Amino acid sequence: MEIHFCVGFRFKKSNPFIESSNQISCLFFKFFRTLVTINEIRAFADARNWEVFHTPKNLSMAIAGEAGELVAEFQWLTMDESMRKNLTDKQIQDIKLEIADVAIYLFRLTDVLGVDLADAMREKMKINESRF
Repeated sequence: MEIHFCVGFRFKKSNPFIESSNQISCLFFKFFRTLVTINEIRAFADARNWEVFHTPKNLSMAIAGEAGELVAEFQWLTMDESMRKNLTDKQIQDIKLEIADVAIYLFRLTDVLGVDLADAMREKMKINESRF
């Protein structure tokens, strides 16, 4: 069975982190164009016999660890220094790889638990709409 992850995003025009509507289109396109499928992540883990280690507990702990490494990339930057236009190519590369680590473990966790991430995100956004 092949599983694909797709989700749509809505951005408010007033979002301070998005500088133009072209950037939104570009980010949206790149997100879908470069997204690694859950099948590829599963195959990578299977080829290394990591299934025994990929328990929900271990994967959730790995997500937390990798999220901490992502946070560390921004730890001492000001809000302005953390904006894309002010980051060096090396910083962008390091951040990109940490984002990938978080996403890989998250997608693997959804696979192991049988959670449809797109449905879960839509459900959570619906809950948040009523809260905020």
